[in-house]
Amino acid sequence: MTYRANCGSRVKRPDYAQNLSFWDTEIAKVRLTQTPSSSESQLQVTMAAIDGPVWLKPASHGREVFGEKLSGAPVVAFLGSTVEQPHKSDTIQRQIADAPGRMSRALPLFLAEQVWFRTSADVKTLVPFIMSQPRGFILSGVTWRDEDAVRYSLQGGTRSSLVAIAHLRCVADPWTIELRLIRSDDHEVVGKLSKDFESAKPEEAVPELVLQLVSLISVLTSVEIQKQPKTYSVPSGAQFRFYLLRLEQLLAVRLAAMEGTGANFLNGERDILQGNLQLCIDCSDNVATRFLLAKTVLAMKAVRPDLIGEFKDKIILLNRKKPLKEPALGVLEQMFNEALAT
Repeated sequence: MTYRANCGSRVKRPDYAQNLSFWDTEIAKVRLTQTPSSSESQLQVTMAAIDGPVWLKPASHGREVFGEKLSGAPVVAFLGSTVEQPHKSDTIQRQIADAPGRMSRALPLFLAEQVWFRTSADVKTLVPFIMSQPRGFILSGVTWRDEDAVRYSLQGGTRSSLVAIAHLRCVADPWTIELRLIRSDDHEVVGKLSKDFESAKPEEAVPELVLQLVSLISVLTSVEIQKQPKTYSVPSGAQFRFYLLRLEQLLAVRLAAMEGTGANFLNGERDILQGNLQLCIDCSDNVATRFLLAKTVLAMKAVRPDLIGEFKDKIILLNRKKPLKEPALGVLEQMFNEALAT
């Protein structure tokens, strides 16, 4: 289970940003120790559903750039948020998000995104979330039961053909991704995949796992494999793990913007914005990372509008010096104008 917090005092000097980010985290740790624990019976748990890629909502103008899904396309649901770690506990614990927890949420988001772009299927990602105060992500030490995963995937009126359950084993490095596919109609396990990877180098295993997953889905369903749009590509090499991290952080910012979540859910807001900006600088011709930045700034504006001004000039400079081509250029210009408007 993961809870997050932030610091209330802010200054606009950019050279203070590193120190402020450090103290944001330290204050978050103190707040965790001061917040009363909730018993399991007091927790109100829900499944947050992310339709499509986390940075490309169904109603987004970005669909003009990347294309739409046909109505009635088969839906594949993705569910993660489980990690086996060396130190097990049978009690509910509150903690700041760590690397295994972030990866457990980033992987389903990325797998869903890849299936969306590489196949005719539609996708949704399910994220277990505590709605009672203080709100936070749920991180379990055991994988989901097949029948529970299917039941959750059928909530919300969208019927999933398949459920992909991602489980991480992080007892030692290298880590292991275990992926199993459940057919919704009869709860049968119809496929299993597994990959080992060094925790700092997911690029060595995750892209290959994607290809195997896409192939398996196409065999099991009526889903067709398709070419990715020319406008879409994923950062490679060392930048790949940062892309995964930024997906998870956008998820956190989107949930932080929900009514009632409260100011103590998110921490490291400056790091989130700066990290997204740096990823765009390092991958200056990548359309997906620019959309990810725009969506993150838009979501952060609803949570911490006071921070947007600190990054406004840097974002404007990036877009002026490294403009993308149409059709992405015009859509992104509208998004950034909305995000940066005072």
